[in-house]
Amino acid sequence: MTEPSTESTPRRSSLARDVAVIVLAGIALGLSFNALQASARSPRALSWIRHEPKLASFESLAGTLPEEVPAAAAVRPAPEPTPQAVGSAPAPVATSAGTKPVPVTPSAPSAPAAPAQQGVKPTGKPAATPPAAPAGTPAQPQIVTDESVAAPVPVVLPVVPETREPLEVGLDFTKRFHAGRGAAFVDARSAEEYAEGHIPGAASLPFDDVYKKPELAKAFDEKGLPIIVYCGGGDCDLARTLAYALIEAGHKRVLVFKDGLPGWAAAGMPVTKGAQP
Repeated sequence: MTEPSTESTPRRSSLARDVAVIVLAGIALGLSFNALQASARSPRALSWIRHEPKLASFESLAGTLPEEVPAAAAVRPAPEPTPQAVGSAPAPVATSAGTKPVPVTPSAPSAPAAPAQQGVKPTGKPAATPPAAPAGTPAQPQIVTDESVAAPVPVVLPVVPETREPLEVGLDFTKRFHAGRGAAFVDARSAEEYAEGHIPGAASLPFDDVYKKPELAKAFDEKGLPIIVYCGGGDCDLARTLAYALIEAGHKRVLVFKDGLPGWAAAGMPVTKGAQP
């Protein structure tokens, strides 16, 4: 029997050592690249510990949401006082609410008015007049509250500042932006989830597609409006990662709707199905 060669043992040890060096060098390069991406807040960076990033609240910057105050009711002036019959006591003329009436000095009787129609003889009786208001009673303005007079109040939209990180926005502000068409809504979920239901008018921009083709985020046209990104709410972090990708692509006014589509639907807001906004 031939004994195994002692020369093969050092060769195997040297090969294993070389492989270990290559693997360790690859791990070190990967960790260094991930650290650089994390320092730049890139969505490509991987976190060793799963945690949801804490975003600043847009409400803390914008303050309290202004209420929609209805238009003030139109006020019409009091009607002209009816001419008094000859010989009757003059009625006071009301000026404005809260002031004393000014008495009217009786003047000389004027000529009787011509009949309204030909062939009708005047009766000679004075025209009936409404009873005069008691002295000291202020005139009351006529309040008109019909919809034809009241002007619609425009939706008040807060200003979204330019930031280096996305801001978290709640339901009230999101509803106001949607009602006033003051923001571009973006759905970060997959195209299939988007077709099953989405916020009306929202564009489909899945983060998985943006991750593969970052130019999609740069090419997105928000039409000069701030962007509101949402996903499935709760543990869904697609909206946050897409918001960071949009900011990295040059969009500086990006909000993240934290409640997502479930919170939108639970509030009784409309949901649209299909592949179109």
